[in-house]
Amino acid sequence: MSQIARLGTAVLFASLCVGVTQFAFAADPPKGAPPGAAAGSEVPAGATLPPDRVKPVKGLQMGVRGTVGRKLAGREAGLPLSDFAGAKSITSAAWKKMRKIPKTGLFIVDADYVPGNFRESLTEEGYAMDAKGNITDREGNQKAIFILPQTYEMKGQRQGWLERFQKDASNAIVGEAKAGNPHHFACYSASAWLVYSNGFCRYWDLKTKGWAYGPKAGGGCGWPVPATNISTIQVWAWIHGHAYKEASCANCSSKGVTATWDIGCFWPAYGGALLENYAHLQDNDPAHGNPRADAYWVWSP
Repeated sequence: MSQIARLGTAVLFASLCVGVTQFAFAADPPKGAPPGAAAGSEVPAGATLPPDRVKPVKGLQMGVRGTVGRKLAGREAGLPLSDFAGAKSITSAAWKKMRKIPKTGLFIVDADYVPGNFRESLTEEGYAMDAKGNITDREGNQKAIFILPQTYEMKGQRQGWLERFQKDASNAIVGEAKAGNPHHFACYSASAWLVYSNGFCRYWDLKTKGWAYGPKAGGGCGWPVPATNISTIQVWAWIHGHAYKEASCANCSSKGVTATWDIGCFWPAYGGALLENYAHLQDNDPAHGNPRADAYWVWSP
């Protein structure tokens, strides 16, 4: 092998290594190192576990890593709670202290807004909310929905030669995915849902949802904003010891996934479990710094 060929091979190897180990600007960085625990029997063979998992600690860990900028709240992030009868804003600490989970209702955890697409999400899930705030499924079973939302502006950064080289090398392997269409990836929203079914038979539905949006008219974020397709969305929902689900899409604006734990019938207590939710959104758009947002929630309600 010639000296030039060896040099080219070394540069490609170094570039790919940096692509694996480099970590983007982080907002609300996680506590602890990624855990090395093996997956349980609920995780199917061949599953792709979330990268950069967060080490569980006592209490809720929630945040977003990647090229995210300003965190949004209130009316800028979504809809006011007053738009939904009976909706309540509670802290994660208050939730954990609940001795009895309500049979129905909407509870927003550690946030002061309802995700802007909540009405559409209800319809997609087959749920309905009446004028008193009661939530039911298609069979009329009552649901209590607890949502932990996160909404950010993206902080795109233009690429240098090394990042462009990494992207070109990656594209040679997996192919090029389209950049944001019809808008660039400017705004990010993701939510973890825990839906309780409190009938004779009890179960949990753990949901993870991620959405990509373009800028609003005039620029910037702030509800309402238009949906836009980005290169990749991956979502995970994991109830340790009971259920695991993952899903992904390419050139899409949103993706959701649900893991269900069938607790049983005629059993008064829910018990507990470690929960992990992740939503990774990325756009191959060098003009806007290849924006990426990786949301996580690691918790035991």
